[in-house]
Amino acid sequence: GVGLEPRRRTAFTVPTPGVSHGPLVATSAFDFYAKPEAGEQLLLSPADQEPVSAQDIRHDEIDVARAIDAAQPFLLPQLRSVTSAWAGLRTFAPDEGPVLGIDADASSFVWCCGQGGTGIQTAVAAGRVVAAAVLGNEIPDDVTAAGVLVHQIDPGRFRS
Repeated sequence: GVGLEPRRRTAFTVPTPGVSHGPLVATSAFDFYAKPEAGEQLLLSPADQEPVSAQDIRHDEIDVARAIDAAQPFLLPQLRSVTSAWAGLRTFAPDEGPVLGIDADASSFVWCCGQGGTGIQTAVAAGRVVAAAVLGNEIPDDVTAAGVLVHQIDPGRFRS
């Protein structure tokens, strides 16, 4: 195996009447992030990555409160109520990099996991990398030009 670890990420929305757009906001400490959400709302997260067992995960109210506390000095209008809160699991490999490609010990098994919350942003490239591996091709040139190296994503990098 590659030592995958599930981690909780909490998110919630707050109403922002009269505000329907704006930038993503985060601190250099990454103790929260906030971004506009449809319907004059703001999506916030404490940017948590709490290791947990694989389960039907729920948010923890203390994580919501922590994000509000961290975000409040940076945001207008004042955060007064939470519309909705939830949590999800993100899967991480030990080095926090994606695991993409053919398993070295079981050539009929293909890995495509460990995106750690970047799955939506990296899905197209990850899919192309996995397709190339299945077809016996090299990583596409534009993906390597973006800085992805075979040893950074290879499932075999966790073999002892």
